[in-house]
Amino acid sequence: TDPTALPPLWSTTQENGSEVYYNEVSCSTTTVRPTPALGGILADDMGLGKTIQTLATSLCNPPESRTFVPGALATSPELSLPEDPSAGATLIVAPASVLSNWAEQILAHLLPDTVTVGLYHGAERSYDALDCDFVITSYGVLTSEYKDHERNKNKKRKVVKFFDKKWHRV
Repeated sequence: TDPTALPPLWSTTQENGSEVYYNEVSCSTTTVRPTPALGGILADDMGLGKTIQTLATSLCNPPESRTFVPGALATSPELSLPEDPSAGATLIVAPASVLSNWAEQILAHLLPDTVTVGLYHGAERSYDALDCDFVITSYGVLTSEYKDHERNKNKKRKVVKFFDKKWHRV
């Protein structure tokens, strides 16, 4: 990786005779050179495209065990299903009130049978949901699973699979 390169989605441009850094997502400029980031939180207001941004990022940067081809958001049915579903997935943590909306939006914006979506929520949640490409859960479930994980991490028989999973993206 080139240490002098700008982070993704940034470029330089001229503004009032001076070089500035242009953010291609927000269309804003700054005179301060942007620093590389390793992650982020999408916390925009409703209706500004968090779901589409997450889907696009997932399709452009899949786990190594998964192959997505260009056009997955539109017309390309030749996407492959994962050879090893435990090799990594995108975990989406959201308020319980919008979990079903996330699942509906993922299925609405991608071609049928190109990705799997698991809703990991409720008292009867199934570990099978954790083997999907997109796993959707709530903050409450995440907290509960973490407490169980901490309580059981030194036992020989592990019962909590959630925190043992290698997530590709959270």
